[in-house]
Amino acid sequence: MRALTLLLTLSTCLFGCYDKAYGPKVINGAGQDIKLIIQFESSGRTEALIPPCRTVFLGKKNDTIKKISVEIDGHAVQELGEIEIKKLVAIEEEAGFANWIWVVDALSVKGFKSYECS
Repeated sequence: MRALTLLLTLSTCLFGCYDKAYGPKVINGAGQDIKLIIQFESSGRTEALIPPCRTVFLGKKNDTIKKISVEIDGHAVQELGEIEIKKLVAIEEEAGFANWIWVVDALSVKGFKSYECS
């Protein structure tokens, strides 16, 4: 009985507590709040206000990001279209999804294996 209880507890922790996050993993490296506007292929548009140094996951299950727009203080500062996003995803796939983060600032979106936010 003790072994069964231990097995059930372990199974619950392993499977019930697992939360799948859909990438890309993005960090705000701009030093101020940024607003990301994400256009998905089939599920419309999502907006996210991200404080400095905060890390978020942008993706949705079974959907593709078609465009990412970045705003600071209500002004559009950059936009990534399908081609730029595909390039970043290809680099991310090569590096390994678990070890890759997209850093968004006022001038660019770049990928890094690690990033220390300051």
